[in-house]
Amino acid sequence: MKKYYLLACLSISGLVFTSCGDNKNDNKSDSVATVQSDPFRDGVMKLRRNGFLKKYNEKELDSLIELYRKDQMNGMADLMIASGDLMHIDLSLEGRAPHEMYSIINDSIGNRYPDLKASDIKSRYVTEKKADKSLDTMWIVTSQKFGNAVYERQLYCFSDWPVDEFYYRMYNTMMADSAMDTRLFLVNFYCDTCRAFGDDDFLGNLDYERMGLIRLTKQQADTLLTITQLMLEPEKEFDIYSTKKVDDELNKLSKSGIFGQGTEKLFDRVVEDVKQTSIYSQEQILDFADTFFCHISLDTLNDYNPFEDAINALAEASRGNFKPRFVSDERIGNTNIHHVSFTFNGVNYDKEMELQNGLVSPYIVDFVNQALMEQGVKGAFYTVSTSDNVMIAVYIADEITEQAKGCGFFPIFDKGGAMELKIVFDQAGVL
Repeated sequence: MKKYYLLACLSISGLVFTSCGDNKNDNKSDSVATVQSDPFRDGVMKLRRNGFLKKYNEKELDSLIELYRKDQMNGMADLMIASGDLMHIDLSLEGRAPHEMYSIINDSIGNRYPDLKASDIKSRYVTEKKADKSLDTMWIVTSQKFGNAVYERQLYCFSDWPVDEFYYRMYNTMMADSAMDTRLFLVNFYCDTCRAFGDDDFLGNLDYERMGLIRLTKQQADTLLTITQLMLEPEKEFDIYSTKKVDDELNKLSKSGIFGQGTEKLFDRVVEDVKQTSIYSQEQILDFADTFFCHISLDTLNDYNPFEDAINALAEASRGNFKPRFVSDERIGNTNIHHVSFTFNGVNYDKEMELQNGLVSPYIVDFVNQALMEQGVKGAFYTVSTSDNVMIAVYIADEITEQAKGCGFFPIFDKGGAMELKIVFDQAGVL
């Protein structure tokens, strides 16, 4: 699911100083006039300093700035298309099937960048209902061959958004494998008249029939991502995992012991899903193993019963080792204290737990672990990854704890809530 971030790009062009002709105090005192910041021009000049828009001389560029700034949504992208620096691809099907569109995109990229030319491209539809025109969504697996290496991706399509623009990330994996110093970046387009899919449509007013691709070095990417009007997809493409790194991380995970007897097929499915996706972090790998790993959000902004949600998430990921009943989470008056309780093996557990500056107490995992220990359960929950205010926890049996800890996959391995988040939470209560 896409997340779009608009980054502020403000700069001050300069100062113009004016003064009176004499020193008389006649309400004509010295004044300082500040030239208004021009983010669009600043962005264009930043593009030029980074090797783009060389087609135009300075006078031509001044005129084009005034022309293209009128389109507040796509003006800079359209200027880059006109200069030949941005590759624009029309995604409208016009009677073509999705797999035909992917072939067109493949040819377009290969013609523009011969070193990215795939020698072969094949596609297959995952659903058997691909001929059913009433079907709103579908999955399509596309594979490309570069030299002797084959790259495969599973792509998601809506009937009204037929091409998954993240297809370009397959190229970035290949570029990472080849140790190239550039990556492809997606430039988004927007429109006033896009037909939305619904009120909560994550596409918003994205123009899903246009995509732009630009090839950047890391230095260029770090600079151009700050240009608001260019609408670059904010994913850090240079963080994309190479094929070898994905294989290495999956191998470490397989040695954790978590996927034990009877779960081999599940792990095989995780491996297949991961290899058909562009991976940027270990958290994304864990997303495909959500039967075993649970995400606990510590941000209470949109959560009325955060502790209840956390307990239920832990129960779901426990593989039957933690079966709480009568889970309750009730806020005490207008305070930041919640009365949290559940019954486990016929014993009631209750505790008052706090929120601090909108954050759920990470000690909720320790509370559950205490119940497991008292009931003689031979295992506990461990936090193995964190991202912002989210921690990922997993139930680990005692006999494989050292094996899981030593497998080398998990960034952290804290019994109970993540230590780093406990520190943040405790400090929030002091400040």
